[in-house]
Amino acid sequence: MEEKNSAAMEIKSVRIPSEILALIKIKAIQQKCDDSYIIREALYLYLKQDIDSASLSQASLQNMRNDISFIEHKVDVLTRLFIFWLPYFFATSPELPQSEERKTMIDRAKTRTNSMLDQFKKDLKNVPSFLESLLADYTEIPEAEIEGKR
Repeated sequence: MEEKNSAAMEIKSVRIPSEILALIKIKAIQQKCDDSYIIREALYLYLKQDIDSASLSQASLQNMRNDISFIEHKVDVLTRLFIFWLPYFFATSPELPQSEERKTMIDRAKTRTNSMLDQFKKDLKNVPSFLESLLADYTEIPEAEIEGKR
């Protein structure tokens, strides 16, 4: 804490228990300063702690936002897969007969499904990864905001 000119400070009368006053005096002797400085420093640190707690809360909220973003990305991928799959399903799915032909049709469906998933994987490579998106978002943060978080 920077020590300000005493003329710019206000005088405030407070009641302090004798045990705390004794601790203040010991600390003032150890640091070779007056009692007022110790009290101001203790108040400053106590109040700053609340601000630091607020910063920790903000960091925690940011972590939650990141987690939510990650989950949203996963849901987006699943939604893309489902939407990609629907036309294949409806375009290529005849009614299944109740005969020997059914097993053959199911085997062909498995083969087509694997083919469709291979194509989906190829298409997914054109979508930026979560990490790439995260890094892109980070690089768009103004430098002043980054400095303020440090």
